[in-house]
Amino acid sequence: MNGIRFKDRPSVGAVEKLEKGLEDLLSAHGLSVKIEIRREPLRLVHFRNSEETGTDFLWVERVDISNSEVQDLEVDLFGKGVPEDMQFHEMWQEAFHIQDQLYRHLGRNPALPPSTENDPYWALWDHLPSRKDATK
Repeated sequence: MNGIRFKDRPSVGAVEKLEKGLEDLLSAHGLSVKIEIRREPLRLVHFRNSEETGTDFLWVERVDISNSEVQDLEVDLFGKGVPEDMQFHEMWQEAFHIQDQLYRHLGRNPALPPSTENDPYWALWDHLPSRKDATK
């Protein structure tokens, strides 16, 4: 077996950090994020050629987002879990994935009219470190 992911239940602090981080990254949409954790995880065992290759423990029951346009829209997490040591780039990927689900639900494509350069979709990229900062 290659590995186990998310064996331990995520702490309240890790969940709150992710909720707040996602709200900050998606602030242009005015989203609130609520992550619900299961009492017991679902166990997802991975196989390749009849050989067990890994196990994920899925603690996240649901992720709901709300703003003035949607109420309690259920979305999924890209990484399928809430790691205690989540890095900024992982949180940004989660925000991107959630924003994509929001736009699909609303039937919008920010690259097509009536969207413009000022569409809140593009504000997510403002949170990325600039190339200059990344080389320091």
